[in-house]
Amino acid sequence: MSDLSTRDVATTPAALHALWMAAMNRGDLEGLVALYERDAVMALDPGAPVLRGVEAISQALAPHVEAGARVANETITALEGADVAYLRSRWKITTRDAEGEPRVMTGSGAEVARRQRDGTWLLAVDHAYGAG
Repeated sequence: MSDLSTRDVATTPAALHALWMAAMNRGDLEGLVALYERDAVMALDPGAPVLRGVEAISQALAPHVEAGARVANETITALEGADVAYLRSRWKITTRDAEGEPRVMTGSGAEVARRQRDGTWLLAVDHAYGAG
């Protein structure tokens, strides 16, 4: 895969997974947030409140970026309609806890992406554990 930057856009729904993984792995919070619609919603942790809007999503992802989280993400399903797509992913995040010990989290996510007016795709709904 080429070196992805915040200027890269998803031309297919499944490309969102690769772009998300690349942005997280290079510690690019701005690049991560750029993959979401302005009013997107996210369920990041089981039982936690739903996050609404890119500001809340940015605040929730910032600690993961700052901790140097590394992500491996695999697209399981990309079901594309006219202007909306349903995605499922399997992911693994490796980070460090407050004591510096390795911490590994795994899950299966479910996402809804929407085609934008320019033909690119952005995440509208992101549920980190939604396909589990």
